[in-house]
Amino acid sequence: MVWYCVLSKADRLTPPDIAMIRELDAAGLPVILVLTKVDWSKNPVTGKRNPPKDVEDFTSWLEEPVDADGNHIELPIQRVILTSTRDRNGRGSGHGLGELVAETLTLSPEDEKDAFRIAQRLNLPWKREMARPVIAAAATAAAAAAAVPIPVADAVALAPIQMTMMGRIAAIYDLELKTMMSASALAQLGVQISGQALARSFLKLIPGAGSAIGASIAFALTAAMGEGWVRLCEGIHTGKIDADKISETWGAYAPNFVDVIRRAAGQRMSGA
Repeated sequence: MVWYCVLSKADRLTPPDIAMIRELDAAGLPVILVLTKVDWSKNPVTGKRNPPKDVEDFTSWLEEPVDADGNHIELPIQRVILTSTRDRNGRGSGHGLGELVAETLTLSPEDEKDAFRIAQRLNLPWKREMARPVIAAAATAAAAAAAVPIPVADAVALAPIQMTMMGRIAAIYDLELKTMMSASALAQLGVQISGQALARSFLKLIPGAGSAIGASIAFALTAAMGEGWVRLCEGIHTGKIDADKISETWGAYAPNFVDVIRRAAGQRMSGA
């Protein structure tokens, strides 16, 4: 898939533009024509955004392109998307970029869609949708591992399941644990999430829980940890969190008592 970008203030494509688009199409690369720096106007009543008249005229020409003599021009483009990264005052997050991402996903080959969801940075819900099955699979595996209750001292057995989950979620956000954290920080995180320290503190607060981790607690710990890790990865992915300080930041995203109890209760009610 190719985004062929043209300044929206241009009123026509140049012959070199047309030739390039034809070459890309001949090479089997679908082309989305992206008109950039659109100076949108916003209706104060409806909130609807509209492009200037010259951009509308350019878009109409692209739908049925003709040369100066009125002869049809073969222009193999899949879509025309109008975009801006800022408003007319140089502020804001622009417009049309979400539509561009959505149309690109629609036109992408099925076996490339997940790769595109990982690479793009605009649509975080896509990434969350990819992360949920990873969390569910890890939580189920943790519950199976604790089908026979695990003593807290042996809760480190959950660490490989949880670390694998975190690595897969990081990959969805185009991150890699080894580049995000040093070896010592990774080792420290492994201890923190092993389930042992968390389980010990949670079991003290659960009446009648005893000193062993059952399936429901293992499920809840892993699921809550996965959700917290998703939020942390989103912060790093969007630049809101410094990846170099992840060891210090993780504590704010680690599952709390309420998260775990809520998920454990839901697990019991589901009959799992």
